[in-house]
Amino acid sequence: MNIFFKSCFCFIVVYLSTFSVSAYNSIKNTVLIPYEVTTIEGDLNIQREYLGVLKGDPHMYEFGIGSTTKLSLALMQTVETESLPLSLIIIKQNDDRGGVTEIGRLNNKNIKWHKFEDSALGIDLSKSEPFTVDLRPGIYRVEVSSPDNIGKYSLVIGDEENTQGYFKELSNIYMIQTFFGGSIFSMIKSSYVYYPLGIIILIILFYIAWKKRFQIINLKNG
Repeated sequence: MNIFFKSCFCFIVVYLSTFSVSAYNSIKNTVLIPYEVTTIEGDLNIQREYLGVLKGDPHMYEFGIGSTTKLSLALMQTVETESLPLSLIIIKQNDDRGGVTEIGRLNNKNIKWHKFEDSALGIDLSKSEPFTVDLRPGIYRVEVSSPDNIGKYSLVIGDEENTQGYFKELSNIYMIQTFFGGSIFSMIKSSYVYYPLGIIILIILFYIAWKKRFQIINLKNG
């Protein structure tokens, strides 16, 4: 029996470690002082979720691009905090003169929130309509705010999924769940947990049924 379970466990671990999934790529905003800028690096098309907590001041993000790039931005929060009137604005630093130029914004008065149940996270979320724009080379900043600048949010950048390992994905899911107030037990609600757990339970039940059948046959033959 021990050999059976060890074999099953090793198979599941190896299978999951080589199983590629794509859902979330979460990053915590760890600003320590007001108006501290968080630098966004990497491919802007690859989806990432920046998790931030407004504590009286807007949050600023900055990135630079060297060629024309399509940018997709959206805001996300839990259903319980949907009333949080978040806003987003993107500006470009002027090259030939001082100051900045506004590229566009998501205004809290006009945002349409889409509620959905995320099976990967196991929680209900509200996501804004995306803001998309083609950007020319330059330095850009994105500001996330609300009227009182209090509350939790997720800034979603990019719209292309990034394939990564199963255990890395579990780490991202756990980060988002705990950020929005979940506990370690919330992981059970994630499809990335209860599907493999269901497979393990089925294997155990199959083994128990097989063992009992084998014992019954031995008794009849004995």
